[in-house]
Amino acid sequence: IFDGLKQLALNFQNSIATTINFSNLRPKLSLIRSTQGVSAGPVSFIRIFASTFEALRQNIQGESTATQTIILNIHHPDILEYLIFIKNFQKNSSNRHFLFLIDLTPAFLEALERNDDFELINPQNQQVINYLSSKNTFNLIVSTIQENTQLGLIQTTPSSRNQNTDQQISISGTLNLAEYYTAAEVPKEDGNKSKLRQLDLTNLHTDLLHIEKYLQNQKTQLAKSQDYPVNVRLFLTGFADLLIRLHISQTSVQSLEIIEQITQAFKSSLGPAIEVGASLTSPLSGLFDSSRGLEIYESLYTSRSNVDGQETFTIITPLRQTLEELGSDKPELVHQVTQTHSLQSLTQLPQEIRNLFFTSKELSTEFHLNLQKLFQSHLTGTIDKKIIFENGLDLEQTKEIIISYLRQGLRTIRFCSFEPLLPMIETEPHSSTDNFLLNTYKMKKRQHQQIQPPLFQIKKTEEIIIPPLRQQTQN
Repeated sequence: IFDGLKQLALNFQNSIATTINFSNLRPKLSLIRSTQGVSAGPVSFIRIFASTFEALRQNIQGESTATQTIILNIHHPDILEYLIFIKNFQKNSSNRHFLFLIDLTPAFLEALERNDDFELINPQNQQVINYLSSKNTFNLIVSTIQENTQLGLIQTTPSSRNQNTDQQISISGTLNLAEYYTAAEVPKEDGNKSKLRQLDLTNLHTDLLHIEKYLQNQKTQLAKSQDYPVNVRLFLTGFADLLIRLHISQTSVQSLEIIEQITQAFKSSLGPAIEVGASLTSPLSGLFDSSRGLEIYESLYTSRSNVDGQETFTIITPLRQTLEELGSDKPELVHQVTQTHSLQSLTQLPQEIRNLFFTSKELSTEFHLNLQKLFQSHLTGTIDKKIIFENGLDLEQTKEIIISYLRQGLRTIRFCSFEPLLPMIETEPHSSTDNFLLNTYKMKKRQHQQIQPPLFQIKKTEEIIIPPLRQQTQN
């Protein structure tokens, strides 16, 4: 274990993402025959790994730190201790480059559907040593996700679960989808010209062939220097920018067609050894000046405080370019965007333009889950997609949504956010005699009242009622 920790620490310093599965470690208080002692359990070693990465992270500047992923199976006897550790982790650490996953199984979901107990299995001998209430355990999982968004869920297939995935090293490349589009002017019947925007599949195929050759070469070089399995992944970024440049709304049928074309290009150009996914933590999206992964923009502007304390606002590049093309990049309009956080109330802009710039907080939870499910149905890699849950949803509603999509085959729910959705506000256009500052103040006040999130009651760690254990019946 500690030899593995040394190697993983070296990988961490070189910004190599690592996945560590502790599911095969014997449970806490298990007898160790060689020393006649008892095992400390996987959570004790998880604490050691987390402390090591925390110390290393303090010597690394910027957001280029690779995310380290820790996995524990739902049937492991120490699953409750694992959940309590995660609840306390966010309180005691500022490290956001950790992701904790719980590996769910069809057997657990079936027990949850029947509101029955599920088995806790010793990974050393595969014997059932105890039972837990599936309902109470899942309640604890969801409440932990609400309190610490570094916890996610994963469903691995039986074949992949049987593979040696305790420790893996990943090398990856990033592809900016925003660059693969063409815009050509075509004549119209009335004599004017319009732009025909299309996905540039030719250049996409060509670049994918070069990327595969490079990544396979890197895999060969890395495999010579260490003994752990090496995964090769190609991460996507700039999906939202691509749709904007193609003038396609995220919620339209055309966006689904674009997804089909992109995934077919990957299947025909890349070998099966390269996984295709999306990452929320890739620093390259900042270098590309593009949207992250498969994410819709969370905000239409960025803010920065000057030395004198004055706050300045900068709208995102695609919106600024669109407003410049329309000749609508006036300070008043930009100011309204920063006050309303949305384009949907700005009726002076064409509806087709407003449809291009929905923010992630204006789209339903089902939209985010459906988008991730669609990509996961076509791609085999890790899809990191932030799932925004409405802050008004209670525990039972959140559980129903998660369970529904897990049963539909959703492989992962890795990043969650509980935020209020922005309401669609329809405002009448202002007349030239209106006082702009007064109207803006009223709009801001009304917007604040409508999006003010209700207080979400979350139980503290010490108040959590641990599901009762029931010893296996002896025949």
